[in-house]
Amino acid sequence: MKNKSPRLTNLEHLYDLASGDKDFIKEMIEYYLSQVPVIKQDLLRYRDQQDWFNLGEIAHKAKSSFKFMGISQLTELAKEIEDICRESPDEKRIHELINGIQELMAPSSDELRMELSKIAEE
Repeated sequence: MKNKSPRLTNLEHLYDLASGDKDFIKEMIEYYLSQVPVIKQDLLRYRDQQDWFNLGEIAHKAKSSFKFMGISQLTELAKEIEDICRESPDEKRIHELINGIQELMAPSSDELRMELSKIAEE
């Protein structure tokens, strides 16, 4: 059976950083997963309020979290939101970018949950 799509996450950096410490990896993934709903809520709230400064700040923080989990597509989307909010807010583009983030958050989180299951089995 073929894999339906390439992985969204790349945990190579996290595994390198952990130097084999499975508890650290588990803790970092669990923390990230706990932050996903908060990130989503804040992105939507600041977008709806047209609070471009705080939206840019949340995008900046989210970008770091996405990068740490090796989710390059989300990292790029967050960076673009951050840049647009700081330079010249384009409401239509911001909506598109946030929609893109929302579409990728669930499958990337599912991948991380599968990684947690794999760690638990080891």
